Amino acid sequence: MMSDTRPESGTGTAARPPEGSRQSGWRPAYAVGGVILAFCAYVFYLTTTFDEVPAALGQGVPPEQFPQLLVVVIAVLTLAMMFEASKLSTKNRAPIPAMVYMTAALLTVMVVAIHWIGIVAALIVVCVAMPMLWGDRRFVPISIFAVVFPMLCFFLFSRVLEIRFPKGLIEKLFY
Repeated sequence: MMSDTRPESGTGTAARPPEGSRQSGWRPAYAVGGVILAFCAYVFYLTTTFDEVPAALGQGVPPEQFPQLLVVVIAVLTLAMMFEASKLSTKNRAPIPAMVYMTAALLTVMVVAIHWIGIVAALIVVCVAMPMLWGDRRFVPISIFAVVFPMLCFFLFSRVLEIRFPKGLIEKLFY
């Protein structure tokens, strides 16, 4: 009988990783995280180039602080994602479901469509299309959500935070 010549660690398990697992610490989440962090750094830099608001007009939060806060939150969450990815096993990962790609495509189309239909109309369309894409067919709750959520967002940003949304072609017809 041949003996196994692999070195063993103190726990009695083989020092070599199991077959099919990666030996290096590289994970796809690191590449995605790196791209997101580079984007955050660029956007943060862009916020430092904003024009100064005259003291007579300065009320509340300066225009660069809100985007900087969002960028910092995104960067912290990205670092958390990368840290969590370092602890996950890469063996036997399930493939990404097609629904993820369909959802990303829908959101991409809506971001592009905002310029034509406006943000409120785009939110309404997303609030209807997303649940239906995911298989929900309860039309009354979807309809309520599609009206209430965009109106709450509009109220929060336009009235409370005093941030004006760019008007799309449809919105320009109404005001």
